[in-house]
Amino acid sequence: MAKAGETTSTAMPATPAAEAGRTWGIAELAAEFGLTARTIRHYEDEGLIAPARAGLTRVYGRRDRARLALICRGKRLGFTLAEIRDFLDLYDIDEGQVGQMAYLLDRARARIGGLERQLEDVRRTLDDLRALETAIVEHLTARGVDPETAPAPEPRTRRSAADRRQAPSAAAGPTPRIPARSPER
Repeated sequence: MAKAGETTSTAMPATPAAEAGRTWGIAELAAEFGLTARTIRHYEDEGLIAPARAGLTRVYGRRDRARLALICRGKRLGFTLAEIRDFLDLYDIDEGQVGQMAYLLDRARARIGGLERQLEDVRRTLDDLRALETAIVEHLTARGVDPETAPAPEPRTRRSAADRRQAPSAAAGPTPRIPARSPER
């Protein structure tokens, strides 16, 4: 017979019924999902999960754990907490999950559209940067400088507004004026 606190090798695995009643503490869920306890409490404050209480201790059941998994997935996919809440609320009122799935389909398509626009913006920015890189390499090469080994000067420190308002020193000579650029038509 095993003493109190010891485990034996003949212990039976948990039955599905026992697993159904399983609960988790906030630290266990935080570790499992890679969250902080504060984040989980925030989700509770937002009404996304509603753990039972044993005194002051939060006790999370299978439903809370499943909802937390959906919250994490929704955040990873870029959905707002409001969108996730709406999705979870639909689950509670729509047994066939038709409304929930239709809502999620709409939100997923909107998210895909937004990401595709961002991706196009990133592609345009990359094209612009590559064109700039090419122009700079051509400029340096035309002057006999190897662009890969050309030393980059240290950036000058920016002067404060007060320093810029002070008159330039006489030794520096007059400050050159750059004419304003005329607006392009």
